[in-house]
Amino acid sequence: MAKWMGMAGLLGLVLVARQGWADTGETLVAAIRHFVESQWVGDQGELSVAVEHPAYGQWPEHCLSPQLSLPPGVRPEGRFMVALRCANETDGSMWSRMIPVRVTLTADYYVARHPLMRDTPLNESDFEIRHGVLDHSGMVTRQTNLTGKVLRQGLNTGQVLRADMMREAYVVQQGQTVQVQVVGDGFKISTDGQALNNAALGQNVQVRTVTGKMLSGTARENGMVRVNPGN
Repeated sequence: MAKWMGMAGLLGLVLVARQGWADTGETLVAAIRHFVESQWVGDQGELSVAVEHPAYGQWPEHCLSPQLSLPPGVRPEGRFMVALRCANETDGSMWSRMIPVRVTLTADYYVARHPLMRDTPLNESDFEIRHGVLDHSGMVTRQTNLTGKVLRQGLNTGQVLRADMMREAYVVQQGQTVQVQVVGDGFKISTDGQALNNAALGQNVQVRTVTGKMLSGTARENGMVRVNPGN
């Protein structure tokens, strides 16, 4: 009888330990999900976060203050790893694992309404909204990220619009005659020059003046380049 009572007691300890691991695992899954969701603050759409079993080993038996981080260069998109570190409150030992996580974002995104050529300035008639899983990094989900942009490449009907497919419109074109304004404390000098590169609003542009002097300034609207003294 004593033997069976001893075995029953041991079995009870095993069950309690397993229950402790289960509780810790559930708590850590919730913490990891919250951590990943916090990386998407401000993004539109419905986010689904699936936390998988640790890549190696089991969940820790104790982890009261989990430390979570993304490895360098990792973005919380698709399937990726979250670094988890736990200090064992009992003996002070450190436990660390890489936890696989899969993120799915369902939202509105934009596609080309008809074929578009490279260097086309986009307007509302050129794109339309679709709804579904965002399975490409950089898919455009806001119309404000399209208006006024210019395509870097041609697109087919229905092709998904991504941020890297577009650029800002140039306000200064290479070879264009521009008005150069040198502005200092209490004075402003204007002269004509030739732009040596393309530039969007606020970008740097190199200019050769009519006298042959090379200047560096900031592209402004209406073919104007503003230069600070000393540039």
